[in-house]
Formats: sequence, C-alpha cells, structure tokens
Amino acid sequence: MWYWGFKMLNEENLGGKAYLETKGQALSVDCHFHVQKSVLAMKSIWAEQARKNNTRIETVFDKNVPNVLPINAMKFQHCLNNLAANAVNSTIDGLVRVIVSRLDKPHPKYGTQSYLLISVQDTGPGISAGDMASLFVRKSDTATQNGVTYGVVDTGLPMTQSLITEMGGKILVKSEIGKGSTFSLVLPLANSSFENESVSIGSRFYDMNILVVDDYNLNHLTLKALLQDNVVKIFTASHGYEALEILHSCPIDLIFMDIHMPIMDGIETTLKIRESSQDWSGVHIVAMTADPDYQHMHLCKKIGIDAALAKPFRIGAVYAILEDFAPAYKIATTG
Repeated sequence: MWYWGFKMLNEENLGGKAYLETKGQALSVDCHFHVQKSVLAMKSIWAEQARKNNTRIETVFDKNVPNVLPINAMKFQHCLNNLAANAVNSTIDGLVRVIVSRLDKPHPKYGTQSYLLISVQDTGPGISAGDMASLFVRKSDTATQNGVTYGVVDTGLPMTQSLITEMGGKILVKSEIGKGSTFSLVLPLANSSFENESVSIGSRFYDMNILVVDDYNLNHLTLKALLQDNVVKIFTASHGYEALEILHSCPIDLIFMDIHMPIMDGIETTLKIRESSQDWSGVHIVAMTADPDYQHMHLCKKIGIDAALAKPFRIGAVYAILEDFAPAYKIATTG
C-alpha cells in the first residue's frame, strides 16, 4: 500500500514537461531543494501538533533520490508543507508517513525518464468521492452584512496544485473513507548531468575553511546551503574590511569574493590581500560576479584572482572550484 502512487504513474498523468532545461543555463540562486533536509525540517515543524493528536510522523527515503534537486525550493516546500499540515490536522490516534522515492520509466526520447515522488499518507477519516471531485476547486464561504461581503477563500490544495503544475509536475490523490488518504507530489527529473552531480557531491568532504565576501545576504545563504555539509566551516563578510578582519583572526583556505561591493569592493580587497605580508596573502580567491569580463582568467589574474564563478551560481561550477583548490581532494584523487 505504501507505493500505490507508482501504479498511478502512467503515460497519461506523467505528461508534464521536465521542470528544468539545463542546456547551457545557469540555475538561479533559489532553485536548490535539499530533499532529505527539507522533509525532516517539515517533520520537525509538525511534530508537536502530531503529538497533540496522538499521531506519529514517519519518513521513508529512497537511497536513489538525489540529495539536491534543481527546483524552486520555496514553491516545492510550500506544497509539501500544505500536504503535511492537512494530514497531521486530520489524523487522530494514527500515523502520517512521508515517503520520498524515485521512479524510472521507459521514455521514447530519453530511453528512461526519472520522477521524484513524495507521498504523504495518513490514517485519517478519508475523503468521500463527492468531496474528492472538488478538492482542487477554489471555494469561498461568504456572508453579507450591511452590504459588505465577508469570507475566507480556501487556497490550500488549489494553491498546491497550481504551484506544482507551474513546476511541470502533478499532484495525485487516493482516499478511502475510514482508511485514510494519500497525496503525492510528482516531478519529472531533468535528463541532465546535474542529477548525477547531486548524487555524488553530497558524500564528498573538503577539508577547507571558506570565506564568502558579498554584500548580498542571499548569496551568503545560498553558498552556505550548498557547502555547509561538505567543508569544515563557512565564514561570511559583507565588504572588504570585514573580510580582512576575518583573515587576521581565522585560518581561511578559499575566498569567494564578490567584485561589486560598497565600502571596499572585491578588486581593492584582493589587492590588499596580495600585497599583505601575512601568511594568508596567498589564499585562493574566486571572483563572484555577473559581469562577463571578470570570467576571462587573464583579467582576473592581473589583480591576483585565481578563478571566477558566474552569477547566478551553478552547483556543478561551485564544486568544481572546490575540487581545484582543495589539497585533501587532490591527494585523495591522485594518490
């Protein structure tokens, strides 16, 4: 019964397009969904409400699901959280189980098409056939008083369906009165090298301290999310002066340096680092910029920059830089 959703994945209901075209395109910074972390975070959020309902929450993970997926994390998290909320709130003295799986099916063009399937199952009261037909219809219960209409619009499941459809996926439902319900989010995995990257990078560890220098906090958060499980520690600075203070007090192996910053920009900061008599004057520096001129290495090298990382970030490019500059990785791969 756990994997009933697999039977529903036929050619008709898997007609959605792949959620990401990766041919030469860079991933935007909000398009990284950390599968296991996000599911466990959702479980933690609803644990207290489940306890009040005397209900257990269980999670099951297929080991073949990539660790990181190139999808809009905010939209997908909203969908998953809504399904979990409905399941927990409707289940008393029961069980809510979240199953994360991967399904591979034959495809006439790609040979094999892979799908991410996250099913939220509950042992709640179930949904009648009549109610099932209107689950994804926007409803409003309104009342009129003194000529003014008051009401609350239900945006739960309709919004979830809208978001998952925007991402190229589907939401599937199965329910039986007295036995519970299962809602499944289905997304086609893009046929690209990214999927293979996601599987392999999650298990690598780079013995490095990283410094991210950028005045845009979202870039701090993005690189932290990508690297925090793969390096020793990540430090952040908003401009060059903060970066120099960190270098004076902490050992740093690699700097991701934004070029355009207030107070002290990346060029001036790099020059001060290279001109310093300190041990860290030779630290590896990678320029982060959307300006294509800085992606030409002969320009970067003139100011002492070792490499360049284009914005928006591509996960594969970030990890390629770590592999280039991590001594432990080089020893492991050449020894």
